[in-house]
Amino acid sequence: MTAKNKIGAYFYTGHRINPSHKDDEPSALYSKGRYRTKLSPRDFPEWYLFGYMYGGYGFISAKDVKYLLYVPEYTHSQSVYGNDILLISYDQPIEPFIKENGSKWYSGYDCYLNGQEIALFIDAAEKHSKISVESVRNELRKKAIWFVENNLKQKQCSCSI
Repeated sequence: MTAKNKIGAYFYTGHRINPSHKDDEPSALYSKGRYRTKLSPRDFPEWYLFGYMYGGYGFISAKDVKYLLYVPEYTHSQSVYGNDILLISYDQPIEPFIKENGSKWYSGYDCYLNGQEIALFIDAAEKHSKISVESVRNELRKKAIWFVENNLKQKQCSCSI
Protein backbone atom coordinates (compact mmCIF):
# COMPACT_ATOMS: atom_id res chain seq x y z
CA MET A 1 0.00 0.00 0.00
CA THR A 2 1.44 3.37 -1.02
CA ALA A 3 1.38 6.47 1.15
CA LYS A 4 -1.17 8.07 -1.21
CA ASN A 5 -3.57 5.21 -0.41
CA LYS A 6 -3.24 6.08 3.29
CA ILE A 7 -4.44 9.66 2.83
CA GLY A 8 -7.97 9.61 4.19
CA ALA A 9 -8.42 12.73 6.31
CA TYR A 10 -9.62 16.07 5.00
CA PHE A 11 -6.70 17.92 6.55
CA TYR A 12 -3.24 17.32 7.97
CA THR A 13 -1.25 19.71 10.14
CA GLY A 14 2.42 19.94 10.98
CA HIS A 15 1.55 20.08 14.69
CA ARG A 16 -1.04 18.67 17.07
CA ILE A 17 -4.04 20.94 17.50
CA ASN A 18 -4.53 19.82 21.10
CA PRO A 19 -1.90 21.78 23.05
CA SER A 20 -1.77 19.21 25.87
CA HIS A 21 0.42 16.98 23.69
CA LYS A 22 4.09 17.88 23.99
CA ASP A 23 5.47 15.14 21.74
CA ASP A 24 5.22 16.93 18.38
CA GLU A 25 7.92 15.92 15.98
CA PRO A 26 9.08 18.70 13.66
CA SER A 27 8.85 16.57 10.52
CA ALA A 28 5.58 14.76 11.36
CA LEU A 29 2.18 15.41 9.83
CA TYR A 30 -0.92 14.90 11.96
CA SER A 31 -4.19 13.61 10.51
CA LYS A 32 -7.00 16.01 11.56
CA GLY A 33 -4.37 17.67 13.73
CA ARG A 34 -4.49 14.72 16.14
CA TYR A 35 -2.98 11.50 14.86
CA ARG A 36 0.68 11.26 13.90
CA THR A 37 1.26 9.84 10.41
CA LYS A 38 4.23 8.75 8.37
CA LEU A 39 3.18 10.93 5.44
CA SER A 40 5.48 13.47 3.85
CA PRO A 41 4.54 16.52 1.79
CA ARG A 42 5.40 14.61 -1.40
CA ASP A 43 2.64 12.10 -0.68
CA PHE A 44 -0.23 14.53 -1.21
CA PRO A 45 -2.08 14.70 -4.52
CA GLU A 46 -2.61 18.06 -6.24
CA TRP A 47 -6.04 18.66 -4.69
CA TYR A 48 -4.50 19.01 -1.22
CA LEU A 49 -3.77 22.69 -0.72
CA PHE A 50 -0.75 23.63 1.37
CA GLY A 51 -1.29 26.62 3.63
CA TYR A 52 -1.61 28.07 7.09
CA MET A 53 -4.37 26.49 9.19
CA TYR A 54 -5.11 25.78 12.83
CA GLY A 55 -2.12 27.84 13.97
CA GLY A 56 0.48 26.24 11.70
CA TYR A 57 1.11 24.90 8.22
CA GLY A 58 -0.59 21.89 6.76
CA PHE A 59 -2.58 20.39 3.89
CA ILE A 60 -6.33 20.49 3.25
CA SER A 61 -8.33 18.64 0.61
CA ALA A 62 -10.21 20.68 -1.99
CA LYS A 63 -11.72 17.52 -3.47
CA ASP A 64 -15.31 16.37 -2.83
CA VAL A 65 -16.30 19.58 -1.02
CA LYS A 66 -20.10 19.64 -0.73
CA TYR A 67 -20.80 22.84 1.24
CA LEU A 68 -18.98 26.09 1.94
CA LEU A 69 -19.95 28.95 4.19
CA TYR A 70 -17.96 32.17 4.26
CA VAL A 71 -18.27 34.16 7.49
CA PRO A 72 -16.75 37.63 6.99
CA GLU A 73 -15.71 39.77 9.92
CA TYR A 74 -16.37 43.47 9.36
CA THR A 75 -15.22 45.10 12.59
CA HIS A 76 -11.42 44.88 12.26
CA SER A 77 -9.54 46.04 9.20
CA GLN A 78 -5.88 45.12 9.70
CA SER A 79 -5.97 42.61 6.83
CA VAL A 80 -8.56 41.82 4.19
CA TYR A 81 -9.52 38.28 5.22
CA GLY A 82 -7.46 37.87 8.39
CA ASN A 83 -10.38 37.39 10.79
CA ASP A 84 -12.79 35.82 8.30
CA ILE A 85 -13.65 32.12 8.36
CA LEU A 86 -14.48 29.68 5.60
CA LEU A 87 -16.39 26.68 6.95
CA ILE A 88 -15.96 23.54 4.84
CA SER A 89 -18.14 20.43 4.76
CA TYR A 90 -17.48 17.30 2.76
CA ASP A 91 -20.76 15.63 3.73
CA GLN A 92 -23.61 17.53 5.40
CA PRO A 93 -25.07 21.04 5.15
CA ILE A 94 -23.67 23.77 7.37
CA GLU A 95 -26.48 25.05 9.58
CA PRO A 96 -26.66 28.06 11.91
CA PHE A 97 -27.59 27.71 15.58
CA ILE A 98 -27.61 29.95 18.65
CA LYS A 99 -25.09 29.09 21.34
CA GLU A 100 -25.89 29.22 25.06
CA ASN A 101 -24.32 32.68 25.30
CA GLY A 102 -26.70 33.96 22.59
CA SER A 103 -24.13 34.19 19.80
CA LYS A 104 -24.64 32.63 16.39
CA TRP A 105 -22.46 29.74 15.25
CA TYR A 106 -22.66 26.83 12.81
CA SER A 107 -22.80 23.04 12.84
CA GLY A 108 -22.11 20.49 10.12
CA TYR A 109 -18.68 21.68 9.01
CA ASP A 110 -15.66 19.38 8.97
CA CYS A 111 -12.91 21.98 9.04
CA TYR A 112 -12.26 25.65 8.50
CA LEU A 113 -9.75 28.10 7.10
CA ASN A 114 -9.13 31.75 7.71
CA GLY A 115 -7.00 34.49 6.24
CA GLN A 116 -5.57 34.49 2.75
CA GLU A 117 -6.00 30.72 2.42
CA ILE A 118 -9.74 31.31 1.92
CA ALA A 119 -9.31 32.70 -1.60
CA LEU A 120 -6.77 30.02 -2.50
CA PHE A 121 -9.06 27.27 -1.25
CA ILE A 122 -12.02 28.63 -3.23
CA ASP A 123 -9.97 28.39 -6.43
CA ALA A 124 -8.87 24.83 -5.59
CA ALA A 125 -12.41 23.73 -4.63
CA GLU A 126 -13.76 25.12 -7.88
CA LYS A 127 -11.21 23.02 -9.78
CA HIS A 128 -11.46 19.77 -7.78
CA SER A 129 -15.06 19.65 -6.48
CA LYS A 130 -18.45 19.77 -8.15
CA ILE A 131 -19.50 22.86 -6.22
CA SER A 132 -20.37 26.38 -7.26
CA VAL A 133 -18.13 28.89 -5.50
CA GLU A 134 -19.60 32.00 -7.13
CA SER A 135 -21.55 33.13 -4.06
CA VAL A 136 -18.44 32.85 -1.88
CA ARG A 137 -16.36 34.61 -4.51
CA ASN A 138 -18.92 37.46 -4.57
CA GLU A 139 -18.75 37.77 -0.77
CA LEU A 140 -14.95 37.90 -0.96
CA ARG A 141 -15.20 40.75 -3.49
CA LYS A 142 -17.60 42.64 -1.19
CA LYS A 143 -15.20 42.21 1.70
CA ALA A 144 -12.24 43.42 -0.36
CA ILE A 145 -14.17 46.55 -1.41
CA TRP A 146 -15.17 47.20 2.22
CA PHE A 147 -11.56 46.78 3.31
CA VAL A 148 -10.21 49.27 0.75
CA GLU A 149 -12.92 51.82 1.49
CA ASN A 150 -12.39 51.61 5.25
CA ASN A 151 -8.63 51.77 5.08
CA LEU A 152 -8.72 54.77 2.76
CA LYS A 153 -11.06 56.58 5.16
CA GLN A 154 -8.75 55.82 8.09
CA LYS A 155 -5.68 57.06 6.21
CA GLN A 156 -7.44 60.23 5.05
CA CYS A 157 -8.61 60.92 8.60
CA SER A 158 -5.19 60.42 10.12
CA CYS A 159 -3.52 62.57 7.47
CA SER A 160 -5.87 65.51 7.92
CA ILE A 161 -5.44 65.68 11.72
